[in-house]
Amino acid sequence: MKRVFGTVTLSMALLIAPASIAGAQSPNTPAVNKANLVPIVVDDGKLEGEVTLSVDLDDSGKVKQTMLVSGPNELYAAADKVTRMFNHKQFPAASGVLQQVSFWKKKNGMKKAAPIYPPIARAAHVSGTVQLIAVVDADGHVTQVVPVSGPDMLKGSAIDAVKQWIYPQFLLNGIAEQFHAVIEVNYKL
Repeated sequence: MKRVFGTVTLSMALLIAPASIAGAQSPNTPAVNKANLVPIVVDDGKLEGEVTLSVDLDDSGKVKQTMLVSGPNELYAAADKVTRMFNHKQFPAASGVLQQVSFWKKKNGMKKAAPIYPPIARAAHVSGTVQLIAVVDADGHVTQVVPVSGPDMLKGSAIDAVKQWIYPQFLLNGIAEQFHAVIEVNYKL
């Protein structure tokens, strides 16, 4: 039997709210009253650059609004969308949470295992995109994967592949940090 591989699209944005960024703010930047959000990585192969957002959260930790503090305007919508995927329960009703969002087209040193198209899904003509959130440790190893959306028949294959991925370390001020990766795995017949 021939194995058919899905096409993988990795999306990266780094959302960071370290206290060290607060010292670099301009006088017009909102004050940061919460920190330590885990960075989030997203890469769609099209966007590249960095922005900084100020984020306001509701009582449940969901994003109410974001504001572009610095960076290219054309990256704001993508950064806002990624930020809204997460519920920051540890920061209810916080305002002015500062998040740096970095987009990478490609990251050298990334090792990816290709997903295997499940034979049952192929036979049933199931295709589509599986969106996942992975927790990546400071050494770049995927420690946890949670499906967000996509066809149920494809989720297991996408999770199995992503668990084998190894990311380059994300360094903040020279120190490797854990981060979340927002990943899209596309399956086409």
